[in-house]
Amino acid sequence: MSLSAAADYVGLNKNVLRRVINAGELVAYQKPATYSESKRTYVLVSPDDVDAWVRSLPLASYGPMVD
Repeated sequence: MSLSAAADYVGLNKNVLRRVINAGELVAYQKPATYSESKRTYVLVSPDDVDAWVRSLPLASYGPMVD
């Protein structure tokens, strides 16, 4: 899935995911553009890798529950 699709899937900004990828916390793959004039590369991530990364995040601590 593309970086934009992964960001929508997780509910984060794609720049946040790009930082996570650059930090080595999420595996990403680069795919060059298919047309010859472009030097752009596309960043792709596996949905399974995104799910595993989200599940590895620590749960937020909200303090004691109040009734």
